[in-house]
Amino acid sequence: MPVTSTDLEDIYLFRVLDEDRRALVLKGAQHIHLDNEERLFKHGDKASRFYYLKSGQITLGRISREGQEKVLEIIQAGHTFAEAVMFMENNEYPVTATSIGASEVLAFDNNTFLNLLRGSTDTCFALMAEMARRLKGLINEVDNLTLHDAQCRIANYLLAQVPEEIMNPTAVELSVAKNVIASRLSIKPETFSRIMHKLSEEGLISVDGKTILIHDIHGLKQYVSM
Repeated sequence: MPVTSTDLEDIYLFRVLDEDRRALVLKGAQHIHLDNEERLFKHGDKASRFYYLKSGQITLGRISREGQEKVLEIIQAGHTFAEAVMFMENNEYPVTATSIGASEVLAFDNNTFLNLLRGSTDTCFALMAEMARRLKGLINEVDNLTLHDAQCRIANYLLAQVPEEIMNPTAVELSVAKNVIASRLSIKPETFSRIMHKLSEEGLISVDGKTILIHDIHGLKQYVSM
């Protein structure tokens, strides 16, 4: 399926571009289909493109000294990734991108986009605003990983899946495997399972496969505030 101008309308980087500039972007764009656990790029590859995830999920991770993969971020559909690398002096991807399930991405040429930035102040500001938002999110993530224990991190993750206005018991569907979530939270899989079992015994949640029924949202919030 060819990439069209409509595909770019919901991407924050391209909203402010006129049709002519979008046409320039489309000339170098590629549609990529990934199978489950297929690698898009690996740590150290030359970074010549950035990406927009149309469907599916992508993990961004690094391999530890022990040979285990550490998931740093889980990209959801509707988000871009790897765009910051085009501004880095070392023009290499700092992480490995791997699909979770069948995924579809749009790939954009870095040089083409950098040339557009030189002629569009609005796009520059949009990019800086998004990067500032992501930086704030990363700072919050560092706080969560360093200032809170594993039980608090899991409670915080579960609460993040619930819309803010919901206070009654509600079900959430885990979008990725539990071992991926554990890696994202810097928790060993067995520790993740043990804490989920503990939360179940306390009546805060119940687990049915990937479906988590949260019985006591207020109780989970108390864990986060500890």
